[in-house]
Amino acid sequence: MSRSKLIDWVDFSDTVNDHVLDYVIPQYGENGNDPCTEYSAADMIRQINKYTARQGKNSRPGQDLLDLVKIAHYAQMAHTLISEDEKKC
Repeated sequence: MSRSKLIDWVDFSDTVNDHVLDYVIPQYGENGNDPCTEYSAADMIRQINKYTARQGKNSRPGQDLLDLVKIAHYAQMAHTLISEDEKKC
Protein backbone atom coordinates (compact mmCIF):
# COMPACT_ATOMS: atom_id res chain seq x y z
CA MET A 1 0.00 0.00 0.00
CA SER A 2 1.47 3.34 -0.96
CA ARG A 3 1.07 6.48 1.07
CA SER A 4 1.00 9.99 -0.21
CA LYS A 5 3.77 12.42 0.62
CA LEU A 6 1.23 14.68 2.27
CA ILE A 7 0.00 11.94 4.61
CA ASP A 8 3.61 11.14 5.57
CA TRP A 9 4.25 14.84 6.21
CA VAL A 10 1.11 15.19 8.35
CA ASP A 11 2.14 12.14 10.40
CA PHE A 12 5.63 13.59 10.90
CA SER A 13 4.35 17.07 11.71
CA ASP A 14 2.05 15.51 14.33
CA THR A 15 5.15 13.96 15.89
CA VAL A 16 6.89 17.36 15.93
CA ASN A 17 3.76 18.97 17.41
CA ASP A 18 3.71 16.35 20.17
CA HIS A 19 7.39 17.04 20.91
CA VAL A 20 6.76 20.78 21.21
CA LEU A 21 3.66 20.29 23.38
CA ASP A 22 4.99 17.47 25.57
CA TYR A 23 8.64 18.52 25.96
CA VAL A 24 9.56 21.99 24.71
CA ILE A 25 6.74 23.99 26.29
CA PRO A 26 6.80 22.17 29.66
CA GLN A 27 10.62 22.46 29.75
CA TYR A 28 11.01 26.07 28.61
CA GLY A 29 7.57 27.68 28.85
CA GLU A 30 5.44 29.22 26.18
CA ASN A 31 7.32 32.51 25.78
CA GLY A 32 10.79 33.76 26.42
CA ASN A 33 12.46 31.12 28.62
CA ASP A 34 13.81 29.03 25.76
CA PRO A 35 17.51 29.68 25.01
CA CYS A 36 16.52 29.56 21.33
CA THR A 37 14.82 32.94 21.69
CA GLU A 38 18.33 34.40 21.57
CA TYR A 39 19.42 32.35 18.54
CA SER A 40 19.79 33.74 15.05
CA ALA A 41 18.77 31.74 11.98
CA ALA A 42 22.46 30.85 11.55
CA ASP A 43 22.50 29.50 15.13
CA MET A 44 19.46 27.37 14.34
CA ILE A 45 21.19 25.97 11.26
CA ARG A 46 24.26 25.14 13.37
CA GLN A 47 22.00 23.15 15.67
CA ILE A 48 20.56 21.33 12.65
CA ASN A 49 24.11 20.48 11.55
CA LYS A 50 24.96 19.21 15.05
CA TYR A 51 21.99 16.84 15.12
CA THR A 52 22.56 15.77 11.51
CA ALA A 53 26.21 14.92 12.22
CA ARG A 54 25.30 12.57 15.05
CA GLN A 55 22.70 10.56 13.10
CA GLY A 56 23.53 6.87 13.36
CA LYS A 57 26.02 7.44 16.19
CA ASN A 58 23.62 7.51 19.13
CA SER A 59 23.78 4.69 21.62
CA ARG A 60 20.34 5.38 23.14
CA PRO A 61 17.39 3.69 21.42
CA GLY A 62 15.10 6.14 19.66
CA GLN A 63 17.56 9.03 19.82
CA ASP A 64 18.07 9.18 16.05
CA LEU A 65 14.31 9.61 15.54
CA LEU A 66 14.13 12.24 18.29
CA ASP A 67 17.02 14.11 16.70
CA LEU A 68 15.11 14.22 13.40
CA VAL A 69 12.20 15.83 15.26
CA LYS A 70 14.60 18.37 16.80
CA ILE A 71 16.03 19.08 13.34
CA ALA A 72 12.53 19.80 12.05
CA HIS A 73 11.81 22.11 14.97
CA TYR A 74 15.06 24.02 14.46
CA ALA A 75 14.29 24.26 10.72
CA GLN A 76 10.88 25.73 11.53
CA MET A 77 12.43 28.29 13.88
CA ALA A 78 15.06 29.26 11.29
CA HIS A 79 12.34 29.51 8.63
CA THR A 80 10.31 31.81 10.88
CA LEU A 81 13.29 34.11 11.57
CA ILE A 82 14.30 34.29 7.90
CA SER A 83 10.70 34.90 6.82
CA GLU A 84 10.36 37.73 9.34
CA ASP A 85 13.62 39.30 8.12
CA GLU A 86 12.48 39.11 4.49
CA LYS A 87 9.19 40.82 5.34
CA LYS A 88 11.16 43.76 6.78
CA CYS A 89 12.88 44.37 3.43
